[in-house]
Amino acid sequence: MKSQRDQLIELFRANDWKVSLGHILKTTLAAEYRARMSELRREGYVILLERGKIASENVYRMSPPDETGQLRMAI
Repeated sequence: MKSQRDQLIELFRANDWKVSLGHILKTTLAAEYRARMSELRREGYVILLERGKIASENVYRMSPPDETGQLRMAI
């Protein structure tokens, strides 16, 4: 079974590296998505938030992999 962390990365990957809050809330990650986002950010992953008019329209964007296939991380 994949960890929630890995599930969240796969959700970004499957959705062209952007996922709306509304989409996240329809998954099994809904209850803990904030903790998983914080965990990934602490690990150095670049995740930005674009606010919508309402919360469910907020979009999270993760930097896509570099040319070697490695996910980009903050310096």
